Amino acid sequence: MTTQQMDIFLRLSESLNFRKVAEELYTTQPTISRQLRLMEEEWGFPLFVRNNKEVRLTPEGVIMTEYVKKSLNLLAEGHQKVKMQKDGISGKIRIGIPESMDSGGTVMTAISDFSERYADVEINLKKCSFSELRERLSGDELDLVFTLEFDLKNYRGIVCDILDTAVSGFIAAKNYPVTKYHEITGKAFSGETFILPAETDSPGRKEDLYMIFDRLGISGEHIIYAPSTEAVMIKVRAGQGIACSDTSAAAVHDTESFRFYPFPEDLRNVSILYVWKKSNLNPVLALLSNFLIEYSL
Repeated sequence: MTTQQMDIFLRLSESLNFRKVAEELYTTQPTISRQLRLMEEEWGFPLFVRNNKEVRLTPEGVIMTEYVKKSLNLLAEGHQKVKMQKDGISGKIRIGIPESMDSGGTVMTAISDFSERYADVEINLKKCSFSELRERLSGDELDLVFTLEFDLKNYRGIVCDILDTAVSGFIAAKNYPVTKYHEITGKAFSGETFILPAETDSPGRKEDLYMIFDRLGISGEHIIYAPSTEAVMIKVRAGQGIACSDTSAAAVHDTESFRFYPFPEDLRNVSILYVWKKSNLNPVLALLSNFLIEYSL
């Protein structure tokens, strides 16, 4: 069915006059009749009673009049939104980023560049723990979140793409004992205390850490937990242990307070991802995700 057929049906339902509708649309009465017949065949019921004396709506036609009007109004609204997008889209987008993320890194730069290009879009930015990012996205409180590769397994019903790659490694307070060493070795880091975010915040991190220990020959370690990544970095700064981090985190760039040890090449890279729900139809979200695809190229 086409919008032209829907328009013919509505005009005819109002005037009940084939000749008048044909004149209004600069066509012939047989053309109007043919388009109406195609609609009736598609829907499976008659829309009008037609004889030599009168033209009137059937009960089915009366019902469909209301819904065809609504359909055309929705289509007109959609066309208007598309036009607004071409002319300079406006709207809102709610974005979540990890609480530990560096304000001068790729993510914030991308958001800033998007805001500069689309000045009429209102951006609401929220810094959250990993668990809050997942919960707020799932609960439709956020349209899009940035996260790291290791937490992707904890999301459901999402679409994602890679924005950038960060370098991961261990981080310690600058005055922590291991900082007398220039690189990670099994001997230097064995027997140390390592700090992880709680399982409720970022499930699976303990297994990831043990994989790193096996690869680096670290043993005899002691693991403690903090409620979130932000809380982990507070403990690290206080000299209570070592943590995993990466170059997307603000602390890694605070060389006055911390020492960062990049992992070997095969463990080093971690993807910075942007994630959104498949069911989210916010037009600004589509605009942002397309912008980020171009941005990452």
